[in-house]
Amino acid sequence: MHPEPHRTAFTPAQASAAGAPRSRRPAPESSAVPPPRPAIGAPLLTASPVARLAGATAAALTPASIVAAVCDAFRVTHGDISSRQRGQHIALARQVAIYLIRELTDYSFLRIGRYFGRDHSTVIHGYARIARRVAAERTFGAMLATLASRASYRDDKQA
Repeated sequence: MHPEPHRTAFTPAQASAAGAPRSRRPAPESSAVPPPRPAIGAPLLTASPVARLAGATAAALTPASIVAAVCDAFRVTHGDISSRQRGQHIALARQVAIYLIRELTDYSFLRIGRYFGRDHSTVIHGYARIARRVAAERTFGAMLATLASRASYRDDKQA
């Protein structure tokens, strides 16, 4: 049996010089002041690609009007979209609603997740999946633009 080698504590400088992985803690920031964040609910300066196609501004729509338009288009209920059901038809409708809410409002992934009762990572996955499909299929992107304009029209009628 070999005795266990003697281990010594390294300082961070010695550890990095020896090739040890660095800690995941970010380096301290400089004393520079970060730029101010826009106020919650403030209109965005530019419209998203889907919003430009639909002629809507990014701050003009509410998640409720977007979900209602998606429910009409996919023939599902609001309860189906918010439920835990994972059927392909319902999941696609939910992911489309997530994508449109992200593109047409200033909602973060976390806030969208709270709206649907989902984790933000699930929302990111759904958004990315629809974004890939929009990039690959021109007709799918056109369908989303139509949905966005329906949501905008629905929102205008309610106002």
